[in-house]
Amino acid sequence: MIKDKNISWNVKREFISVHQMTGRDADMATVLGAGAAVFQEIGSTSQLAGLAIGAAGDEIFHSWKIPWDLDRDLPIQARLLFVHETTDADTPDWLVNMKGRAEAEAINVATSGPDATFTFPAKAVTETGYSLEATAWKSSGSDSGLSATDLLAMIAIECNGLGDAGADEITLLGIELAYTIKATTDTPHRDTTAVALSDLY
Repeated sequence: MIKDKNISWNVKREFISVHQMTGRDADMATVLGAGAAVFQEIGSTSQLAGLAIGAAGDEIFHSWKIPWDLDRDLPIQARLLFVHETTDADTPDWLVNMKGRAEAEAINVATSGPDATFTFPAKAVTETGYSLEATAWKSSGSDSGLSATDLLAMIAIECNGLGDAGADEITLLGIELAYTIKATTDTPHRDTTAVALSDLY
């Protein structure tokens, strides 16, 4: 019987842009988290926009449908992509919290008793104006932190500190998540054509 433990499965990556995130107001222009951050153009020639970080503590929230093939026994990796406007050697730091929610379980803010926390230390940005920056990858720990019954992961992204950057000098683009694929179950199935998906995953 082939099982996951006998196979080196690939790591899958998913990027979630701030424009896809669900923690925005009814007009989709301002976030509901602390600071009520708004979207701004990246420079004057990029024709692109991201989330302007106005102050330390600014947040954006998201509800992420947990992928069906995520191996919950292994860690989730995360990193943030952002743009730094000026040529100053600023050192912003970030904090991401993740909390699982199962069916019939009340939706709650991700920062309340999170199942996983990703702490990104101060990063010395490139001294190039409007440079693309990426934090180092951080891990959820020994496993994903998500239970077998969780359907959604509530995610909170916070700029923990500007690191001497001024208001709106940092533009958050989104979060990249990486996870190991789980493609088999503990129950052997010779023929899955007549087996309900709920019995497989």
